[in-house]
Amino acid sequence: VAWRLSDVWALSWSSIVAVDDPGVQPLVIGLGPPAPNPTRGATTVSYTLAQAGGVQLGVYDVSGRLVHRLVDGERRAGTETVVWSGTDESGGRLGAGVYFVRLATPAGTLARKLVALAR
Repeated sequence: VAWRLSDVWALSWSSIVAVDDPGVQPLVIGLGPPAPNPTRGATTVSYTLAQAGGVQLGVYDVSGRLVHRLVDGERRAGTETVVWSGTDESGGRLGAGVYFVRLATPAGTLARKLVALAR
């Protein structure tokens, strides 16, 4: 059996955007892996913003419930490091299990898994 394809495709863009265009806002954010991970105590989390803006960084349990808010507000562009002590919002120790560190910005949302071990 011989197959013959005759489809023709063309791509076109309506405009070209220059890198130095002031109207273009970069959508680059980064969330580093929690360290140490797994952990028996405090964990360090680093995140990077390409531009200043609103940031929400929190620790969530596997059901999606926010257990500890680490950052909530405006932050400058660059890299910032936050230490989570393994506690909930009221300062109580959280149990062993799987948690997620979630970074939300206008540019997007990223999450990393974090495993807390029994102490």
